[in-house]
Amino acid sequence: MKNSGTPIQHTDRWSAERLLGLELQSANDLVASIIRGLPVECLETCATNSGLAVDALASVVGLHPAKLGRRIAKGRLTSAESDHLVSLANTIACVMNLFSGEKVTAAKWFITPSPTLGNITPLQMTRTHAGCRAVETVLGRLEHGVFN
Repeated sequence: MKNSGTPIQHTDRWSAERLLGLELQSANDLVASIIRGLPVECLETCATNSGLAVDALASVVGLHPAKLGRRIAKGRLTSAESDHLVSLANTIACVMNLFSGEKVTAAKWFITPSPTLGNITPLQMTRTHAGCRAVETVLGRLEHGVFN
């Protein structure tokens, strides 16, 4: 696993690994990285690559400011935080791909209340894995031209 901590410039589709700045060889590497705890830089890289604020992403993953400070000092997230961050990054990747990698448009969609999600923002919905799946369902409908 490698994380350069810098945004990655690509023209192809987004993935969770790409958003997080990870270079992995297999799904097994991803699972092992989650269990070990992702480097805290993955959170920062995801924020930079997605155009979303690092504090907003940290909050969704369950990291209030003091806890985030402790994670920064340790250098790693817990396995539970890492698992949630990967799930969140998968959802963000779906949004980025829907908007053809347009970071500003994707970020705006993510922080705009959605009637389909009960008038809360997709970002708020991603506080749980089930919420991430619900947002991905909405995205799938949008990809197929279903707007309600």
